[in-house]
Amino acid sequence: MSEDKDSPEVVEFLSLFAQAKRRCNSNPQHLGALIQSDDDVRKLCSELAFAHEMIFVAEDQEREKFSSPVNPLFIKALREYEARYAAVMPRLFESDPEPPLMTLWRQCDDDAAQGVQDLESLVYLSRSSGVSSRLSECFGRTLVDELDSGIEAWEYLTGTVGFDPRGAIRRRCLIRLALVPRSMASRFGNQAKYSLAKNLQQAHEAFIFGATLAALALMRSILEVVLRDFYKASGEKLDHMIRDAEERELLPGDLSFFDVRRLKRTADKVVHLDRKISPPLLDYDDEKLEREIARLFGVLHRLIEQAA
Repeated sequence: MSEDKDSPEVVEFLSLFAQAKRRCNSNPQHLGALIQSDDDVRKLCSELAFAHEMIFVAEDQEREKFSSPVNPLFIKALREYEARYAAVMPRLFESDPEPPLMTLWRQCDDDAAQGVQDLESLVYLSRSSGVSSRLSECFGRTLVDELDSGIEAWEYLTGTVGFDPRGAIRRRCLIRLALVPRSMASRFGNQAKYSLAKNLQQAHEAFIFGATLAALALMRSILEVVLRDFYKASGEKLDHMIRDAEERELLPGDLSFFDVRRLKRTADKVVHLDRKISPPLLDYDDEKLEREIARLFGVLHRLIEQAA
């Protein structure tokens, strides 16, 4: 999706979603009833739920492709599906379509812990003399030496450097990329070193790899750009822009001004090193802090996706 042509995953999702809406006359409750009574509708909706999931599988593999620029019709359809239709879809996966952040955090942490445990078991197994000897017999000593070098590099990264794989996997699971409309991407560009999409990606990566304060500072900068250039909010300072946007009712109806102010105030605490500003981030444990940042990313994403 880095060009004007939609990806195959997007085309598939849009086609299936349009078919599902026609079958139920755009009534999610009616669709839920049809899923229970009509095998063809259930099959269609199973394919739709799977297509929705595949969008985010593709996103993980090609992040820039699914961040900017994005067809605004796809953004609208995707958010409509997630807000109104996802809850009635057949359960293809164990998790709910949009679990509350507390539940989502714990699910992500459990998955991350299992992944790290599996990796540590593999490292332990590879280090055992019996396995090492058998690998050397089957594949040669070179492979064993390369495996040992890889394990040493991993132990240096997680030990000396302090990289936290469980935290990184958990935080990546917590947030999804914003879908930047083509109108916004065309103005700022997508490949430029300092484009909006690049800055947003940097904010995501800072959060994922544990640089939470850096992520907040970037989020504040992006918030100011979006309000000024796309919502046409006036004012010399961000506070003035937010007040102007509120007075002129510039923001999307499903977005609370309190959420926008909270994003700004939370980032101010970092930018200005002010312990007096609420919320008290330094007093949060990992779970509460990550849930708060994930929620604020959601605010920023909705602002970006619904910008005209």
